[in-house]
Amino acid sequence: MKNAKGFTLIELLVVIAIIGILSSVVLASLNTARVKARDARRQSDLSIIRTALELYYSNKNAYPVGGAGSDRDCWVNQQTTDLSCNPLGALIIDGDIPTVAYDPGRNTYVGSGCGGAQFYAYWSDGQQYLLGAVNESQGSSGCTQVGNWGGPTASSYTYQFYLRN
Repeated sequence: MKNAKGFTLIELLVVIAIIGILSSVVLASLNTARVKARDARRQSDLSIIRTALELYYSNKNAYPVGGAGSDRDCWVNQQTTDLSCNPLGALIIDGDIPTVAYDPGRNTYVGSGCGGAQFYAYWSDGQQYLLGAVNESQGSSGCTQVGNWGGPTASSYTYQFYLRN
């Protein structure tokens, strides 16, 4: 009888399959953790912007008026460089915050609300404001689903969480 050393093909295939299953579980967990981290960052960024808005209001007795157009909406993402379209730029000019935070997803605005683009939205008429952001995970804790956010004119964009003064 021959004394064989080594592994059979079946044993190798079983080990490779187990390693593949374990690696896919680990990668899925890492992706979920990254999504949750970005959502937490969004909530934190909005809180920082809110504090800066209150500092601005205490100095000027008004909030920065939202961007161009009749509905005064403004979206903030990494491509927003025009301060006339980005009323939060007034917070930088006044020194209330060093820079306006961009959405951690680094996506550009490509559509409405929950359609896949991540951005921060700001609306203000000078006496009230609304900050909004799109969550990547729909059921993030501490977030409220809102249908339409609005001020004097309602907008059709949907946000998972928002701050209103």
